[in-house]
Amino acid sequence: ASFRHYQWRFSGSTLHHRVSHWIAKKDLVLFDLGYVSFETLRAIIEAGACFVCRFLPRTLVYDNQCGKETELDLLQLLKKRNRNCSLFEQMVLIGSQRIPCRLVCARLPQQEYNKRLRKLRLDATRKGRFLSKRARLLARWNIFITNVDHSVLDTFQVINTYPLRWSIELL
Repeated sequence: ASFRHYQWRFSGSTLHHRVSHWIAKKDLVLFDLGYVSFETLRAIIEAGACFVCRFLPRTLVYDNQCGKETELDLLQLLKKRNRNCSLFEQMVLIGSQRIPCRLVCARLPQQEYNKRLRKLRLDATRKGRFLSKRARLLARWNIFITNVDHSVLDTFQVINTYPLRWSIELL
């Protein structure tokens, strides 16, 4: 496999215009959804490339089971998973553009969850905000979206691929 590193210093609203110049078919793009628009995801798909990124909690998620599109309550979906279920994956549509992707969720171990919760509470306090129950419950999970087929990257591989983003950024 070859490796190319790009530092995108454009806002999410303009990045999708530039993606076609940088991305080749079968590339895998790792990024944080907070910095990229749904137009960029669509451009990556249209270029024949793939993405793995962190899920932005305020993103709308839709189910398209049996051809009937319905909005999913992600929080309820995750609440249904008992403590013994540490991984969860489902095909969904995301955002107003209804981009098809896999939603991959991994429950954090209690110690990591506590650490994340402390950080979120500290950040909220610094900003003079209240940490919502929804934010606390979603913090229990690492949630990713990807358009990579399961036969190429299984659930564990998706979860283990995203952290590479941080190693790459240090280059």
